[in-house]
Amino acid sequence: LYLPEHVFTHGQLYVTFSRAQSLHKIKVLVKDGNIPGIQGVFT
Repeated sequence: LYLPEHVFTHGQLYVTFSRAQSLHKIKVLVKDGNIPGIQGVFT
């Protein structure tokens, strides 16, 4: 799973994970945990 932009809603991420045949096959790349112009912690 490559997300170059932040996820619009939690539902989008849920659907992506639910379509995987096995959770052991999912790999997530978090390139940058910051959103320009917004301070805070994002997961």
